[in-house]
Amino acid sequence: KGFTIEIDPFMSLEDAVKRRDLTINALMWNILEEKLIDLVWGVQDIHAGDLRIVSDKFDEDPLRVLRVFQFASRFGFTASIGLQDRCYSLLKEKESLVKERVWGEWEKWCTKSVKPSFGIEFLNQCLWLEDEVADLIGVQQDPEYHPEGDTYVHTLHVVDAASRIRRRENLDKDDSIVLMLAALCHDFGKKVTTKWDGERWVSPNHANVGVNLTRKFLDKIGCPLKYRTTIETLVDEHMEHLNFTEKNANARGVRRFINRLVNGETNLRMLGFLVEADHSGRPPLAGGVPQTMQNIFDIAA
Repeated sequence: KGFTIEIDPFMSLEDAVKRRDLTINALMWNILEEKLIDLVWGVQDIHAGDLRIVSDKFDEDPLRVLRVFQFASRFGFTASIGLQDRCYSLLKEKESLVKERVWGEWEKWCTKSVKPSFGIEFLNQCLWLEDEVADLIGVQQDPEYHPEGDTYVHTLHVVDAASRIRRRENLDKDDSIVLMLAALCHDFGKKVTTKWDGERWVSPNHANVGVNLTRKFLDKIGCPLKYRTTIETLVDEHMEHLNFTEKNANARGVRRFINRLVNGETNLRMLGFLVEADHSGRPPLAGGVPQTMQNIFDIAA
């Protein structure tokens, strides 16, 4: 919506390049001479890890903001200040985007990211970040368990950890989507529940409270319905492993717990990945699978 497609077989290379979004996407290859054509220093930007716009034509399609978001995540590249300003200027066009196109970029974030935190932080810098994520900024956590900082900083570490797990386990597209979005949404409820109890910051019942916020966020980004129930279940259950200490973990309790999960043992595996990512998102504390989650796995086996 909002722009027209020009079809001109006689357009010059210079004019054709101007219609591209970023310099890294504006390279051409002469198939007859087997020669690279780079009119905008795109190769230099690839080596430098920089995302820069090609021309003012960037403004033709506000979806390009989300393309920058997923490129930053996929390649670990950073957006130039000028690009951030340009994307901020397109904020008023955000609501014109159809959800199917929005989801296309978020799906790439879920399935192709190497540094997903880079993309989230880019959206934050140009004010395109959805409220459910942005509201985590400044939400306090107990420094004994979360020395890394506030809930937003924790979430950035968690999505990066989830991406590492996704690649380590060679997860397919569907499982990657579920894990990455559950990692992003898992602490949404802390915005509502966090309080000072006189001794420390606590967030009672934040997992359950976060389910409705997760549902709203998934709808905003056009997440297909087939993923939503599983993601919401993982968010709801991501703290339950703490109840399975060596003293009170038993087969009956583990079976009841597994039965609460969508697809039972299949999603126990996905929950394990989410818990591992959550546990690994607290540097400099050690990550990995916490013992309480391992207790569940051991009994389930």
